[in-house]
Amino acid sequence: MNVLILQASPRAKGNTAWMAEEYKNAAEAAGHNVTLVRRLSGVRILPRQG
Repeated sequence: MNVLILQASPRAKGNTAWMAEEYKNAAEAAGHNVTLVRRLSGVRILPRQG
């Protein structure tokens, strides 16, 4: 299974970052493909056009 983890907390080493990393480690240990995206604050997400 593919797992996508989005971490949007402004604190790079806060509790949310720690929990996201722990979840990533556990999912990888269970054999899943994991992508962890950190720091979404700088990403511009636009609505779908058309």
